[in-house]
Amino acid sequence: MEKVQINKPEDLDKYYREDEGRYVIDGHLEIGCSFNIKTSLTVKGSLSIEAGEFIEAGGFIEAGGSIKAGGFIGAGGFIEAGGFIEAGWSIKAGGAIKAGGFIEAGGFMKAGRFIEAGGFIEAGWSIKGGGSIKAGEFIKAGEFIKAGWSIKAGWSIKAGGSIKAGGFIEAGGFIKAGGFIEAGWSIEAGGFIGAGEYVFSFQFAISGEWISTGLLPFWRQYWAAMPPLKKWREAILGDRCWDDLKELPTRDEADEICAWDGWHWILRGHLECYLGLKDRFEPPAEDGQIKAGPGALY
Repeated sequence: MEKVQINKPEDLDKYYREDEGRYVIDGHLEIGCSFNIKTSLTVKGSLSIEAGEFIEAGGFIEAGGSIKAGGFIGAGGFIEAGGFIEAGWSIKAGGAIKAGGFIEAGGFMKAGRFIEAGGFIEAGWSIKGGGSIKAGEFIKAGEFIKAGWSIKAGWSIKAGGSIKAGGFIEAGGFIKAGGFIEAGWSIEAGGFIGAGEYVFSFQFAISGEWISTGLLPFWRQYWAAMPPLKKWREAILGDRCWDDLKELPTRDEADEICAWDGWHWILRGHLECYLGLKDRFEPPAEDGQIKAGPGALY
């Protein structure tokens, strides 16, 4: 397959097809400079941009092979590659981002529609999709992961910050976040689910081997209104931080709070972790939750 070398933006002009309204390269394309085009770019082979340089298109960017940029990759439309997509900085598309292989960005990754990879999806900063985020392997972000609809990984999902989906979150392995994990529908993991803050599904549908949390979901008014916590109502509604509030009940009082039969098992588990009674909790077997083997943890 022919290889085309571009060192100046104007060198690309001869590859513009007026009837198609886009630039078309029938082979591989190697770019030694940064450039911004108003329309779209199709590369039948692979697209490679030199370290430190970027490519930005008003339309879409597609390649039959892989797309690799030392800087960032940006498109007003979609970005799609038959192989992998990799950027030293960030990847941003007004439409979808899709790759047959992995998708990796040193900075953030953002798509107006879905993000999908046959391999893994990884960003040094955040990953945000207007629709779904789906990877055949793992999904990992240094900061947050957020999807308008679903987040699904064949392996694990991990974020230094929070993980949030308007629909469901699903992983064949573990799900772990430094912040909260929240889904409009369900959260399902073949391994454990661990969060530095809370884990919550608005349908109260959470499946996993075990769950660990650090904070409580909901707002102060909710917890202050619960019968087992009426003794501490004023303190809860006051300006004390959550770290201080958990020290107020004695061990016996904490046991009594969690023993109340009015709690859903998800909320009871959060309280047990928050009050220091447990470091993790398990879904009740009768709730029909998935019980994975130890091998699913790592």
